[in-house]
Amino acid sequence: MKGWVGSFLVLIHSSFVVSQTEVAKWCAISEAELQKCNAWSTAVQAKQYTGTPRLECVLGENSFDCMDKISRYTADLMAVDAGDAYFAGRFFSLAPIMAEEYINKEQMYAVAVVKKGTNFNIKTLAGKNSCHPGINSAAGYVYPMAQMFQSKLISVTECNVQLKSVANFFNVSCIPGALSTHKNVFGDNPPDVCSLCQGRGSDFCMSSDPFGGFAGAFQCLASGRGDVAFLRHADVLKYTRENPNYADSDFELLCPTVLESGVEVDPVLFRRPVSDFRLCNFGQVPDNVVMTGSRRTTEAKAAFKSLLSKSSRDFTVYIPPSTGVGTNATTTTTTPRPGSFRIFESRSFGAYDLLFTDDTRALADVGQLDTYYEWLGDKFRETRQKLIVCPLPYTRWCVISSDEMAKCEQMKMNFAAMNLRPTLDCVRGDNARDCMRIIKEGDADIINLDASDVYIAGRNYGLVPIAYENLGDANTDFYYAVAVSRKVDSTTNLFNLKDKRTCHSGIGLAAGWIVPMDIMLQTGQLTVDNCDLYEALGRFVSRSCVPGILDPLYNVKGTNPISLCEACASGGRYKCQRNSVELYYSDTGAFRCLAEGGGDVAFVMHTTVRDNTGGKNQAEWARNRRADDYELLCKDGTRASVDDWKTCYLSKVPASAIVTADYKDEETRNHYWNLLNYGQYLFGSDSNPDFKMFSSPIGTSNLMMSDAAVRLEKIPKDKQDYKSYLQSHFINMIREVEEANCVSSASFLTPTNTFFHLIILVVTFLML
Repeated sequence: MKGWVGSFLVLIHSSFVVSQTEVAKWCAISEAELQKCNAWSTAVQAKQYTGTPRLECVLGENSFDCMDKISRYTADLMAVDAGDAYFAGRFFSLAPIMAEEYINKEQMYAVAVVKKGTNFNIKTLAGKNSCHPGINSAAGYVYPMAQMFQSKLISVTECNVQLKSVANFFNVSCIPGALSTHKNVFGDNPPDVCSLCQGRGSDFCMSSDPFGGFAGAFQCLASGRGDVAFLRHADVLKYTRENPNYADSDFELLCPTVLESGVEVDPVLFRRPVSDFRLCNFGQVPDNVVMTGSRRTTEAKAAFKSLLSKSSRDFTVYIPPSTGVGTNATTTTTTPRPGSFRIFESRSFGAYDLLFTDDTRALADVGQLDTYYEWLGDKFRETRQKLIVCPLPYTRWCVISSDEMAKCEQMKMNFAAMNLRPTLDCVRGDNARDCMRIIKEGDADIINLDASDVYIAGRNYGLVPIAYENLGDANTDFYYAVAVSRKVDSTTNLFNLKDKRTCHSGIGLAAGWIVPMDIMLQTGQLTVDNCDLYEALGRFVSRSCVPGILDPLYNVKGTNPISLCEACASGGRYKCQRNSVELYYSDTGAFRCLAEGGGDVAFVMHTTVRDNTGGKNQAEWARNRRADDYELLCKDGTRASVDDWKTCYLSKVPASAIVTADYKDEETRNHYWNLLNYGQYLFGSDSNPDFKMFSSPIGTSNLMMSDAAVRLEKIPKDKQDYKSYLQSHFINMIREVEEANCVSSASFLTPTNTFFHLIILVVTFLML
């Protein structure tokens, strides 16, 4: 009875598996593969397997498209090279389920093949034409290029883009996939990496290119177009055996030269016969695997394995060649009838290695090595890591608060997870001015600064801008400074700010201080006595929040009005600090000051209102805030909608910029930019679940970069100094505000006092 019940449960389970996985969709990457796949499907259907899904075939544009299809559940299966397995697992969450087993169960060796009679070796390979099966190929790209980087045969052109270094090393190449969107994210990969390819239209420089794949790479060499082809050891033996026009004696292997502890080690000759692949290679690569989506159910994976195992058993025949190395395998037990489908044979479909490698003798379950990470193993990861080279070891970002340090550490961790170079590190400064000093002294490298701080950094510390924040407008390196008031407070305008309450992003900041102070001075609303702009503002308004106004850097005499901090929200030692510990710091904080009733007008950038209303800011204080509850104050005394900032603004302001020391050479600055550019490509979206470069955790704002920024743009070399970047209009505004405080344009002190001003007058008098 128990046995009957057990059999019944097994039957139920088998039926469940089939019902849940009725179809297995194989993704083919070429018309030839699709043709073979359809033949396979017909053969499977004829077998009438039970407990096995029906095989269907779908056509992908290339291997990347197939990975995407599987991740989106529009396909289920594909076979990939070890290098593609890494890419598929890491970026598309695919997982291995079955692996190819080869003759003698020996892993393939990565080799460099050249024509016999040519007179170059691995050390004189620079400037030659190269043929590769694909950009992710373990044997055809990852292993040989990694060793050539390690031995310093290839020098680094640009961090995070080894293809540019490879392109500089070779003359021209065919590296299928090198210009695909996945490998050419900014569209600036050198066209030389595909110049040798022969495909037309969408086939050009992709896996379906005539020179794509291992057979194509060999043909690229054999045709005379290429000087070297990077292949698996079995490929040259197979292709010469099956093509009467070639013999394996027509070709040789280039042996790699290795550096150990800086000393050249060359245990073998520079060239060897192709039969000496065990002595002359770049390493053994993991076997090809069949992959599916890692989130497929256990039952679905079991069903796929069942289909593959039965196909491997029933449609396999291996006839050992009469010549060649490593070919003593015996014929498999199953021999298809003449004309029947053979799963590991492709010549009848007019190509090589369709769906599977033709040298495969069986498919084996990967067992517990069922993640790409486990399957590839330590050796592959160590080898691939050698491709990630950068002459600059690190980029140190200077932060000014514990909140910024926390975000920087997150950014560092996520950049490291994506192998971005140079390695990001975080350095803590007391404030922006302290960070300027630290960068000048060489203990940090970069910081993002408000435009007014860019002025101080350039004038006083010799720092230069290398990239700026773009707020969403095409190629604009500026934003609009605006004044915002509540709509119900309809009588407030820019000409009656006397005794009003004002909210500022921070002392000395462009939109929150420089621009409004300049407006008040120009309109004659502020009367400055004794070179004390702060005292004049304290008399003019009833109270304010000007974060940093009591900082010793700006409160030199210790007499700045306390009323200019009374509207700030934080308590204790955090109150009125010029960093994120003050709740009303930054443009977001200034708007919060207005929204929560701390002020009558807020001086902010034009994006601030929309960024903090309508549910865009999830912080508790911003919930249920509506943009139409606020209006802009225009320079002519009128008011306008918050969306009319292009016509109702106080001034255009240069965007915040990333700065570094002026003694950093162009190459080093480019390395900094390259890191930031790849970082924003990966983490620039506010929908990224891992990390958001241009977003701050709920309850904070504008950490390291403006939350309103959508991307960073590189500043042209000829504008990488503070005067060229800021331009005269904004610099004159800063100087007008400084002059109200009697600050010399050459002074290293932004805030000053009457005593300093008197010294200048006395010296001037004595010189007369």
